[in-house]
Amino acid sequence: MTKATINSSEVYYEPSEAAYVASLTTVWGGRDVALTEQQVKDYQCDPDGFAAAHFGLTREEYQEWIACRGDALCSGKTKAGKPCARTLPGGSQLGAEEWKARHRSEYCTTHGRA
Repeated sequence: MTKATINSSEVYYEPSEAAYVASLTTVWGGRDVALTEQQVKDYQCDPDGFAAAHFGLTREEYQEWIACRGDALCSGKTKAGKPCARTLPGGSQLGAEEWKARHRSEYCTTHGRA
C-alpha cells in the first residue's frame, strides 16, 4: 500500500551554513538536515525515500513509523485475528532505530501473559 508523501520536496539554502537544508518529518515534529547538491536532487526526487534512508528505514517502515507516532506496537493478534493495536511498555515516541527493533516484535502486557 502506497501512502501519500509525508515530506515536501522543498529545500532551502541556508547562507550562514553555506548548505542546502531539508526539514525531515519525525515523530517529534521535524529535523533539519544539511544536504549536498547531489542529495538535494535525491531528496526532491523522493522526499520520503530520502528521509527513510536517513533514519535507517525502508520507505514503508518510515511511513509506518510516522503514522504510529513512533509507538512500537504489539506483535500479538486479537481474537478476531487482527494485529493488536496496543503500544508496548516503554514503547512510545521511539527513535527510528529502536522503533524498528521493537515494533511488532514483542508482546504488550496483555499478550505477554498468554
